[in-house]
Amino acid sequence: MKKIFKILVSPLLFLNKLYKKTNHYNNQFVDVRKFTGNQAFTLDILHDLDIVNLGSNQPKFAFDYTRTGIKGMNWAVGPQTLEYDFMILKKFHSFLKESAFVVIPICPLKMFLYKFSNVSSVVKYYGCLDKDIIPDYDETQYKHDFKYPLIWHPKHMRFLLKDVQPDRRLELAYNPMSEDQIQSDADYWIEGCWNREFSIDICNMSPLSDLNKKLIQTNISILKDMIVFCLERSYRPVIVYLPVTESLGNKFSDEFVDKFIKAYVNKAISGLDIPVYDYMKDRRFQKNEYYINSFFMNRVGARFFTEEFMKDLKW
Repeated sequence: MKKIFKILVSPLLFLNKLYKKTNHYNNQFVDVRKFTGNQAFTLDILHDLDIVNLGSNQPKFAFDYTRTGIKGMNWAVGPQTLEYDFMILKKFHSFLKESAFVVIPICPLKMFLYKFSNVSSVVKYYGCLDKDIIPDYDETQYKHDFKYPLIWHPKHMRFLLKDVQPDRRLELAYNPMSEDQIQSDADYWIEGCWNREFSIDICNMSPLSDLNKKLIQTNISILKDMIVFCLERSYRPVIVYLPVTESLGNKFSDEFVDKFIKAYVNKAISGLDIPVYDYMKDRRFQKNEYYINSFFMNRVGARFFTEEFMKDLKW
């Protein structure tokens, strides 16, 4: 019986192994490869890092240390919550030099998001974090979506015949969108993404729901804990509000930025001497040519922004 079972299962395991080599499967791990395999942390040259940044998609595209002459690394993983920023920091902080800078970017609605709205966002962490520290670890999800994805999702068999393109957005050095498309993209982030996800109206803010208030308070506590974690280990935490295009920046009133973004950060860092850099509407970095849409920078923009940021840090 065991022999028959093995004969039946072996082909499936082989196909599963092949599927795990496809772009369709591996695109979800683009951001965590720097923590695994023959990547960053197997190379001695990337120990004793001088600076790292955490964060989600916006900082993933905004930081590029390659031309700064500084031993820095972009630890952003998209999408990512503050809770997982902290998990990444806890897992890999030993690769930092004493007194290294730890840049904590605060994206526009970062403090509203505590748990992932899409549980599939957790899968990427199964390859780089220990399961006992993953807040949302699920053994069933681990087996179905990470270890044996083809067996549990047989429709994915089609990607063995015709794969999707690899995710190469980080390589873009131009903005593929027209001005009208960039404006539409800015509208999407407000109306189709954040307003819908958090049940708010960014342009006409009303009092927040009890749920929003609870989740924001949780993130304030996480952010404070992250900063204390850094200070206790002689790292230098820095808060950064990253730039966006003029089209997207104009969607946020100064009142909204002060009341629904900065106020929460100020609570987290109250009583602590933490540098804060605000580039959200900095006109130096708002040109469409520095982005791939209205929100995420391209390589040209990222290198320019990172070089200027290093100057502001007095590196």
